[in-house]
Amino acid sequence: MARLVDDSVAGLPPAEQAELRGMMEELIASDPYLSGLLGTGGR
Repeated sequence: MARLVDDSVAGLPPAEQAELRGMMEELIASDPYLSGLLGTGGR
């Protein structure tokens, strides 16, 4: 999951990277389908 998030925020200003990274991690963690696709198992 970390690589997906890092690749998605590359090139953005640091503040926007942090905000987008947090939003993506929250979305992935709260969605069982996305968690399953990425093999994270959710929180």
